[in-house]
Amino acid sequence: QYLFVGHVFDAKTSQDLTKVRLDEVNRIKFSDLPLDSAMKTVKGNGKRVIAVFEDPNCGYCKRFRQNALKEIDNVTVYTFMYNILSPDSIVKSRNVWCAPDRNKAWDDWMIAGKVPPTTPAACESPNEKVLALGQKLRITGTPAIFFADALIEPIVPTTCATTSPPLRATSEADTARVFAWRALSAFWRTAEVSSSRLEAVSSSDDAC
Repeated sequence: QYLFVGHVFDAKTSQDLTKVRLDEVNRIKFSDLPLDSAMKTVKGNGKRVIAVFEDPNCGYCKRFRQNALKEIDNVTVYTFMYNILSPDSIVKSRNVWCAPDRNKAWDDWMIAGKVPPTTPAACESPNEKVLALGQKLRITGTPAIFFADALIEPIVPTTCATTSPPLRATSEADTARVFAWRALSAFWRTAEVSSSRLEAVSSSDDAC
């Protein structure tokens, strides 16, 4: 009989009560992530920890790795290959996962554009497991960045759907990208970070 659409706010404090509830529902502990399904890279003392969900065909994932991530020191990075852009993403990720040196194969592709060698079909990758995880966490764009100092909560609206291509990027994409870069800038300059998940994609041809 009744339909309410939108968010509920506290009239006295202007607090978005709907967002508070959604944050509570969506939170997850970093320790709950299946890190055995990710590639691990340690820079310096590795004290700070982040997890990144990336698609091998994601333009901004490549820029993130080529630029922002290169500037971070004393950090441990867990990279989940989250294949949501095309069937080719699954093939590339499996070839990387089955390579003798996964981290090198991933960087060769994402940074230098070197295609990973084809691996035997019998080699298995955690693609389905990571895809299910991303959907559970409502990750709808890449790169999705998680900081490990606190509970995880989404703070940027979705910009790409986890469906077969073609995918759509919204007008919020550039704002999301700016937030992501600023968050990483703050991350490598501080010992503690209270930020949470960020999703950064582009509205250009190489979106997500």
